[in-house]
Amino acid sequence: MTSARCLLVCLITAAVAMVGFLSVGAQETPPEPLPVEAESQRTDRSALDALRTILATIRQFESDLEALEREYTAARTPDQQSRIGEEIQQISDRIESMAQDFETIATGVDMAAFEEKPSRDFDWKQELHMLINPVIQELKSMTERPRQVEKLRREMAAQEGRLAIIEKALENIETLDKKADEDALKAQLSALSKVWKSRKQHVLNQLTIARYRLEEQEKEKRSLFESSQHLMRAFFKSRGRNLAVSFFAFLLVFLLLRWVHRLIYRLSPVHGIPDRPFYIRLFDVTYHVLTFVGAAGAGLLALYVSGDWVLLTIAVIFLLGIAWTARQGLPRYWEQIKMLLNLGAVRENERIVYNGLPWRVKNLNVYTILENPVLQSGLVRLPIRNLMEMTSRPFHREEPWFPCREDDWVVLEDGTFGKVIVQTPEMVRLVKRGGAQKTYQIADFLGQSPLNLSVNFRLKVTFGIDYEHQSVCVDEAPEKMGAMVKERLEEMGYGKEILNVRAEFESAAASSLDIVVLADFTGKAAPFYNRLTRAIQRICVEACNRYGWGIPFTQVTVHAAKGASGPAGTTAAQRG
Repeated sequence: MTSARCLLVCLITAAVAMVGFLSVGAQETPPEPLPVEAESQRTDRSALDALRTILATIRQFESDLEALEREYTAARTPDQQSRIGEEIQQISDRIESMAQDFETIATGVDMAAFEEKPSRDFDWKQELHMLINPVIQELKSMTERPRQVEKLRREMAAQEGRLAIIEKALENIETLDKKADEDALKAQLSALSKVWKSRKQHVLNQLTIARYRLEEQEKEKRSLFESSQHLMRAFFKSRGRNLAVSFFAFLLVFLLLRWVHRLIYRLSPVHGIPDRPFYIRLFDVTYHVLTFVGAAGAGLLALYVSGDWVLLTIAVIFLLGIAWTARQGLPRYWEQIKMLLNLGAVRENERIVYNGLPWRVKNLNVYTILENPVLQSGLVRLPIRNLMEMTSRPFHREEPWFPCREDDWVVLEDGTFGKVIVQTPEMVRLVKRGGAQKTYQIADFLGQSPLNLSVNFRLKVTFGIDYEHQSVCVDEAPEKMGAMVKERLEEMGYGKEILNVRAEFESAAASSLDIVVLADFTGKAAPFYNRLTRAIQRICVEACNRYGWGIPFTQVTVHAAKGASGPAGTTAAQRG
């Protein structure tokens, strides 16, 4: 069970990796790669063009900033100083942003990694976010390139939209400037035109930078197979190795603790006794729990030592999920613990009925062993949860566990007579006289109410003699017939298997006086069950021949009606 949980962690990690595979592979097919030298020249040329554009923009902004500073000095009212100060701050921010862009393109690295973040007071929400953040960052890193491409495309679309608006604004300003007559109005429109041209230049710079970055991302595009190889190589170089070490640590500790438990059972004088005391069962339950806890702790410790906080966080979240799920099933687990302590409805060394068959609870454990001593392969291993709805009871040592045993001879209600050669928890196979075999499902076999002949059995044969021997049918005829049956059976070699033979008058039937012959045999004569029945019938006929007793046919009495030929009431007997 615990191994399956570890495997589930592996599958979750593999699924996380596949997210990256699919995200990378979902891009368009890359174009034909250029030669390395041509590609490098094109990259350097694009970078230099972008740097020239940014540098020209910065110089323009610096020129505008100097002009604004002069206007700020010459301003006479606070409102003018405030308005000019806001414009100076905006242009300063743009110059700083452009300088950062210049440094990023020139160095080819992200300068945000060198920014220092101020320290904050303790916040449990922030701490929880920091704990889960490695997993989120890992997922984000797997989809970083496609998300970055999409972000650059959205930024280019936004900048192009702004550029269209700026072009419209400049066109309107130019139209009004041509129509204006006052010098003051024309001067104000000219100043406003410079502001919008500055905005246009800024948008063009941003569009150039975004286009350059998009080209860089497009050059790094890989096929699905290459991306999968890259991610798999990176995963098994770090995460895969750490996951394997954690899994083997879990498995090693689990198997070691299980081996120690078996060793305790083998060496301890109190663990191997049939009826284990309560404190031994309590020790076993506690040991099982600590085995899982120790193995899980070993796996987490391996991840902690390796410094893999991503897998460690996933493992902790997974274990917390298991604990939360177990909380909801606590009543069921409590009943299972009671059963493991031999305090439940099913107890060790008692009798239980499962699938219509009686079983002895041989070993009550997480996987309980049920035993039927008279069945071949008569052991069944069941998880303890399958026993929750069952009830066991003490049994007497003479109680049968099955109607027959292997090599017993049985007679079924459908008339089948044969020897049991196979009986398992699923089926019973009989071999009939002559070698034919017949197989029954276990439920069908029990439904036939098998008659077991292999201990002792009785043959009951009814034989009729004619009514003319009415004077001897009660005493003399049964005595002679019984003696002759016993004598002839002994002559046939069944003397050692005969327990008792006697004959008695049974009834006065419609056309005969019936005598019943009762012959008891030991189980050794069971293979000759049908043969003995036929032999007794034959001996009865021989007795009738020896002592002159007639054997009647079925008689039908016909009464003639008046007016028919012959006197009325004449009786005619037809023998058939």
